Amino acid sequence: MDDQLIPGLQKKSIKVCLIERSAKYREDIVSYYQQHNQTIEVIYDGDSVEALISIDPSSIDVLLIGKDLIEELPEGLMFLKAKGFRKIVLIVEEFISFSNDSNDESVHVLYKYTPYTLITKKILSLKFDFNEKSLDTASRELTHSLNKMRKIVFYSPKGGVGKTTLAVNSALQLALKDKKVLLAYLSIFGSISSVFNLPRNKNLAEAIGILEQQTYSLETLEKAILDSIIEVEVQHDKKLYVLAAASYIKMGNLTLEMTDQILGALENLDFEAIICDTSTELTHKNISLLSWATDVVLITMPDVVVNWQLLSAKELLQKLKHPYQSHYLVVNKYNPSYSINTKEIEMVLSMKADEVIPDFDLQIQNFVNRGALLVHKSQLKVQRHFRRVAHLIFPIFNNKEVGKLGLLSIGRQK
Repeated sequence: MDDQLIPGLQKKSIKVCLIERSAKYREDIVSYYQQHNQTIEVIYDGDSVEALISIDPSSIDVLLIGKDLIEELPEGLMFLKAKGFRKIVLIVEEFISFSNDSNDESVHVLYKYTPYTLITKKILSLKFDFNEKSLDTASRELTHSLNKMRKIVFYSPKGGVGKTTLAVNSALQLALKDKKVLLAYLSIFGSISSVFNLPRNKNLAEAIGILEQQTYSLETLEKAILDSIIEVEVQHDKKLYVLAAASYIKMGNLTLEMTDQILGALENLDFEAIICDTSTELTHKNISLLSWATDVVLITMPDVVVNWQLLSAKELLQKLKHPYQSHYLVVNKYNPSYSINTKEIEMVLSMKADEVIPDFDLQIQNFVNRGALLVHKSQLKVQRHFRRVAHLIFPIFNNKEVGKLGLLSIGRQK
């Protein structure tokens, strides 16, 4: 969160007290806020809880303290709350399941190696007592109403997390609801043609060739793109429109300007939504895509490396000034037996998971190998998860379709 986006905040100062054993960590935090963020002021830093005795809690807005130091206090958190500290953030160095037995909203957890921008967001959110849920709900409804065409990018920094599966099946679910959707596959190594069994000669190659000539009209580019779009019949009169990627050589040669031109041409077409699936790298192509999108679906899984890489994507989105309320986090391939649970992923990313999808890999792969679209198997449990992801884009599915039971249904369950 950028404090420059909060009116009048530049003339205010948020007072922070930092208690942490590592002198280097304290030095980095203090130095960053002195140089880059005048709004947040670290007025005291120390390495011992003894210092808290002499600090007036009313002079502190937020207390950042190492969890290991809390354990040195005879009464732990109760001591700090009794002393009068209003907002306490526990700094943790390892993935943990933190239980706040008192259910006190004044106590929060922060992963020690969270980037500065996300630490800033955490501090600002505590100071002004707004939470992500209430902020997201109102803002998403407003954003949805203002954007006549939804431009959605599915992104993950790692391959194999199920990004293409989610993009394809979310688009198919919207097509079943009579939404006119274009599924544009912009990955370097495209596989969308094999998913729908499409002819390999109809793709973005001609449009990219026109852009490479550097002397072209917008009408020529739009016509080339329109001619490359293939209409796929999903069910009876339900249709999905698909634009496949060109060869990896042509896709790899896309510059920022060329990608901007393609996306601008797509935007002029008559679609209610454009869903873009792209590759993992943060190249000019993907930077153009992320800045163009009205919504970004970030895909992760219970994997430490993936979540660390996803932080870089989040920082890029913040630098692009992409509205936070238009980001959606989907945890895919989740299994309770994994050592990282959903809450720990949320803690690392400072972001609430919008959907958690169990590991259906074997089931999905069986259908893919047989060349069958999952959308034709409506009885599969995974379908409700695809509908929920699609529901984030267009909230048009009823409770039964997304697997949410009403009160009467719950009462009848045994």
